[in-house]
Amino acid sequence: MAPLRFSANVSWLFPELPGLPARLRAAGSSGFEAAEVGWPYGEPPEALARAAQEVGLQLVLINTPPGDREKGEMGLGAVPGRQAAFRDGLEQAVLYAKALGCPSLTWKIDSTENKRSDPSEDRSVQGGCGSRHEEKGHGKEFGSTGGAERPGEMGSRHDRRAAGRGAPRGRGSEDSRFEDGLHSPLQAHFPHRIHLMAGRVPQGADRAAVRGEMETVFLENLRHAAGVLAQENLVGLLEPINTRITDPRYFLDTPQQAAAILEKVGRPNLQLQMDIFHWQIMDGNLTGNIREFLPFVGHVQVAQVPGRGEPSSPGELNFPYLFQLLEDEGYKGFVGCEYQPRGDTVEGLSWLRSYWDKRGCPQAGQ
Repeated sequence: MAPLRFSANVSWLFPELPGLPARLRAAGSSGFEAAEVGWPYGEPPEALARAAQEVGLQLVLINTPPGDREKGEMGLGAVPGRQAAFRDGLEQAVLYAKALGCPSLTWKIDSTENKRSDPSEDRSVQGGCGSRHEEKGHGKEFGSTGGAERPGEMGSRHDRRAAGRGAPRGRGSEDSRFEDGLHSPLQAHFPHRIHLMAGRVPQGADRAAVRGEMETVFLENLRHAAGVLAQENLVGLLEPINTRITDPRYFLDTPQQAAAILEKVGRPNLQLQMDIFHWQIMDGNLTGNIREFLPFVGHVQVAQVPGRGEPSSPGELNFPYLFQLLEDEGYKGFVGCEYQPRGDTVEGLSWLRSYWDKRGCPQAGQ
């Protein structure tokens, strides 16, 4: 089985360095092959792309703009009355994703024939350590949400995994070609992902009372976003954020809620973003939830619970076990390091150097 591939969330890591370009360079120098940025919009995309290219980083994930932070907004996807602002923000995110993805944003889909290659011919898939010095081309066999059963009604894990790798599920030919591209192991590069932030329940509103209206708005915006992203070969992600500690008013807070919404939208280029920190706080049962939802996950993020520090910091989670579980379940996407370093970021990467060492991967910085 192939080792996991890690990306540095430079909105969190390297806080000792000023500015995102410096943090991107530090991430590359520390051995990461990929990076993600929460909100890159304060920097020109060309400057970020240049910094990433200097150290061989792929930029694999950004968020849609949060909206008006001074008014307490944290995403707009499900916020009634903010549909136009969400679409404007989506347009900005797509522009950044395209700029930050070049030249690696060349994940092509054959419009005339769904040619699928043998994964065994791709050396980067066979036991690769995910080093940034290796060939970037690889593919992850993401599960399509369009044909997923409802949570609790899914078949066996074997059936779900087979379904996640399966052929088109009765969609039109354009969607079917896109889905085949999602599963192809030899597409040129890892596609850029955009976290479509749901946003918060309005101040003073009762969550249960506004849930239906907010879900209707979210579904409308997600269907629009899926079409826009498909035109650019981009993937949209839904991330449940815990409402116990981090953001009590956030609309989307459990994997079950997110999976149900994805099923209703039914588009193959919308997937789950699994932040293990949030999932543990809201639901626990990580082994069961990982096995149930991983076929529909497009990105993973990690941090210790409850302090949100390095995976090696004191807390509830046994990350060596969780990393092994992700490997055993065949996860081939990136694992984002979205945590708050307790001290110097590079010194705090000892857990990652240990992971690489145990799997025969290059040490950070080599």
